[in-house]
Amino acid sequence: RRADRDSAESTISVSWNRGDGVSGLREKGMETIIRKTLEVLVVRSQDPQCVIQVALQEIVEDGSSLATGINAAVAGLVDAGVALHSLCTAVAVALMPDGSAALDPNREEEAAAVATITVAIRSTDRAVL
Repeated sequence: RRADRDSAESTISVSWNRGDGVSGLREKGMETIIRKTLEVLVVRSQDPQCVIQVALQEIVEDGSSLATGINAAVAGLVDAGVALHSLCTAVAVALMPDGSAALDPNREEEAAAVATITVAIRSTDRAVL
């Protein structure tokens, strides 16, 4: 696409692959959230007209997948030497029916939860992404 070639910033592409090889709306939604999170962290002006591809392979889905994906993507970018404005860490929290909170909930806890949320926090200013 011409707009991508003329861009003054790099583009970030995220693909989420399930262990069984079937991807659906859940995976597409997580790809979008992770991409938008990474766009805030990566120094995209350093490598204009480049595509930074992040591929995440889910081997076992045992809960907290989005938080795990964000943490894995950031760790992968650090390992690859991609310039970042900041690091971030993500955590999933499930509100249980008894009013307690479960950090890093597994699949059973997520299914039983009243609500779940995933929060990513930037290291430089502790902003929620």
